[in-house]
Amino acid sequence: MVKPYVIFGLFSYLARRTDRYITANELGERFEVCSRTISRYIEAMEYVGVPVSSRRGRYGGFRLLPDKSFDRFLFSEEERNAIISAVKKDNTINPRLAQSILGRL
Repeated sequence: MVKPYVIFGLFSYLARRTDRYITANELGERFEVCSRTISRYIEAMEYVGVPVSSRRGRYGGFRLLPDKSFDRFLFSEEERNAIISAVKKDNTINPRLAQSILGRL
């Protein structure tokens, strides 16, 4: 895989799995690169401001930190307000899904 695709894939994968740390070996197997390459890519993500937490040891690995300051890259304030308004008004959305969406915004 090409480096930018792997880095974006890492970000996406870690963003969906914030409940636990994921090892470099596990990530390496998933993206078909060595664990050292994963570590270098994680360093590149940290360099540009992605909030990554790392832990050594038996239950160690990497995970994204919940950081509200990172949200500004995803939506503007106006876009967030429009999404919140639409989710609150739409009665067809599963309530649990609506809460999840609102919690992220």
